[in-house]
Amino acid sequence: SRFGKLITIKFDRLGAICQSSVVAYLLEKSRVVFQSPNERNYHIFYELIAAAEEDQNLRAQLRLDSCEAFNYLSRSGVTR
Repeated sequence: SRFGKLITIKFDRLGAICQSSVVAYLLEKSRVVFQSPNERNYHIFYELIAAAEEDQNLRAQLRLDSCEAFNYLSRSGVTR
């Protein structure tokens, strides 16, 4: 299936359901494992790396390198 659902259920201290949510999303495997020219995937990683360029402690803690060092971030040639 190309669709998925994330179901979150929260329980109170007595074990009764007190909150729940359902999030539906489209699974696009081709966009996850392949990038078209000039396209970026995994946008959060670009943001983390940009933050780590300014914060050396974050860079060391998360063991981040430049975008070019990561296969999934550099396949399309767009690293910024």
